[in-house]
Formats: sequence, C-alpha cells, structure tokens
Amino acid sequence: MHFSDTTLTGLRSLSLQGKRAVLAAFGIVTGVLFIILLASIGRSAQRVILSQLNSLGVGTIVIFPGTGDNAALVPDKYGDALTFEDVESIGRLPQVAALAPVIYFPQTVSRGRENYDPLVVGTNEHYIPENSSGTPALGRLLSGEDVRRSRRVALLGWDVADKLFGREDPIGQKVKIRDMSFTVVGVLASKGTQFFQNPDARVYIPLPAAKILTNSSSCSMVALKAQGQTEAAVASIKSLLRRRHAIENPDDDPEKDDFFIQTPTEASNIVGPITDALSILLSLVASISLVVGGIGIMNVMFAAVKRRTREIGLRKALGAKDGDVLLQFLFETILLTGVSGGIGILLGVGSSFLAALVARWFLPEWELIIPLSSVLSAFGVSVAIGLLAGIFPSVRAAHMEPVEALRYE
Repeated sequence: MHFSDTTLTGLRSLSLQGKRAVLAAFGIVTGVLFIILLASIGRSAQRVILSQLNSLGVGTIVIFPGTGDNAALVPDKYGDALTFEDVESIGRLPQVAALAPVIYFPQTVSRGRENYDPLVVGTNEHYIPENSSGTPALGRLLSGEDVRRSRRVALLGWDVADKLFGREDPIGQKVKIRDMSFTVVGVLASKGTQFFQNPDARVYIPLPAAKILTNSSSCSMVALKAQGQTEAAVASIKSLLRRRHAIENPDDDPEKDDFFIQTPTEASNIVGPITDALSILLSLVASISLVVGGIGIMNVMFAAVKRRTREIGLRKALGAKDGDVLLQFLFETILLTGVSGGIGILLGVGSSFLAALVARWFLPEWELIIPLSSVLSAFGVSVAIGLLAGIFPSVRAAHMEPVEALRYE
C-alpha cells in the first residue's frame, strides 16, 4: 500500500471514531500545551530573577544579620548582629571600596490628610535604590552632605509620590514620618515588583534620621562594593566579623555565624538550579495528561481493530502480510498523536505569548522565552506515548487469522 493510500485510510478511520478520537487527542493536546507553557514561564522567570541579581553589579556584597537559613529578610524582624561599630570596622578594610549601612522599618508617611504606609529605608549616599540606576525621575538622590549634616530630606518611591502628591510637583515640599518633617528632594522612576517586593513603595532618608526614628544601634543590612576580587573581600569580612563577635568557625560553617553574606554570583548559583528543578517538576506534572491521552489512544485503537476485523481478514486474504497490517495501525496511531502534538504546540506557543503579555503588566522586563528543547521534547514524548499505546492493538490486528476475521460479525 502506498503512503498516500495509508494516509487516506488512516484519516478515514480516525474520522469514523468521532468523539472518541477527539477526547483521546485532548489529553495529548493539553499535555503538550502545558509542558511548553510551564517551560516558557519557568525560563522567563529565571531570566528576570537573574537579570535583577546581575543588575546589582559585579563586586556587590550584601551582609545580613542571622544565619543563611534564618537571615533577617523581613524588615521588622532584623537582629542586632550587625552594629554600627561593625560597619565602621568593615569600612576600614582595604578590600572595601564603598559601604552603605541600611535600616529598614515600616512607617506611615503623611502629607496633610494623605497617608501612605511604605517601607522607610535609612541609608547613605553609597546606596543605590533597587529601582534606580543612579538617575531619579525627579530631583536627586541622597547626597553625602545630607548624611554628614543629618539633613531631614526624603527620596520618594514612585507609588509614594503618586499617593501623597498626585500630579503635583513634590520637590521641595514636606512629608511627615512620625513627628519628624522631611523635605522631598527626589522621586524615583517606577520599576514595579522585584523579588516579590515593591521598591516603588519605599521612602529613602539619611541614616542619622533613621537612627533617631528607630533608636537603633544596629543595621538591617549592609551593602558594599568590593575593591578588587569579591572573594577576597568576602573572606576579609568574614574574618573580621568572626573576630569581633568571638565566633570560632575554622570550618567556615555558615550555621555557626550570626551573619550571612551574599553576592550576585552566589544568588545566581542558587536561583538557577531551583528554577530549573521547578520547571522540570511542573513539566512532569503536565506529562500526566500525556499518559492519560496515551490510554485514550489505546482505547481508540482497540475499538478500531474490533470495528475493522472483517476488513483486516479481507486484506490478509488478498495477500497483505502481518507487517502491512501492523504498520497500517501504527501509522494511524502516530498520525493521531502527531496531529494532537502539533495542535498542542500551537496552543502552547500562543498561551506562552499571552502569559508574557500578562506578566509584563507586573514585570516590564519579562521576556517571552520558549525553549526549543521543551517544544521538541513535548512533541517527541507525545508521539512516543502514542506509539507505545498503539503497539498492542496493532500487534493484535496483525496476528488475526484471515478466516476467523472474515467470520467476525
């Protein structure tokens, strides 16, 4: 039988299956669709996270109080492991080029009758806000003079300025944090959510003012730029803090320290495998639909063999070999799974595009990434599952005795 005849016969047979074939194909379609969609979302999310980590810059080091598992990452739960005396000692290290101690605390900021509850950040001129590359949308950033003279000035995140001032120019106007009045000197451009936080809902003030408001003797974190190799700076900081905190840790066990040091490289090495593993896990869950679809296809092919028993007997009586019958039914199986896989690819790519459009509303830097490997693997697995599902019915059809098949009613 020629290939064209085989194709036409297969299409005719599948069309006779009607709803049963459609339901069997649905499992394959949804499986391929979700594998591509989840792979796209996982890879795109990984790109966003890694790009945000890399935006911190080469040589950036962040020090938190607490151990690696219990580092104080929630603004109102910082420990007191990083004192300002520690910060001064770190700043004197030759491996440190610039240093910015930071105090985080949630606080209501008001202007007249308008109130907003942002995260207030007390720091110095060396701290570059998360949603700024050094250039604010309006006004200026905090300066060294602001810190040295303990000025009551504030740099507003975009959401804070929008809530308190609307379309009015906020530069030079006053806002209140508790009972202290601050003059607005700048507004940061809107950036959106980063690392599940909203830097647009922050207010930056000079560190001396933050110390007064919080009556704090320790930092929430310390951000610094390394002079030379980052690894050498990290080693020097660890040695210094362990000596100051009387920590014996010759094995460099992070759990024995009361501080946690993070660099963009370390964070990238952690985030990359986690997002890859999550994408694989979600794809495996989506593959369940492929297995269900394979079972459905097996049922369709068993029904096709039963319905076409007399046809099989007639073909074999006219000289068709077992291999011819086997290939006919296997071809029909592959045809069904191939068409289903192709539809799943189209829907998966389309769904990934729509998901990227939605994601850009919240993360403007979101990119549409559809890994070719996920498309090929999803299609290949769908065809393989269909092929495995069709082998048993095809073998059964090929081994029918012509006389018995012709007698079948």
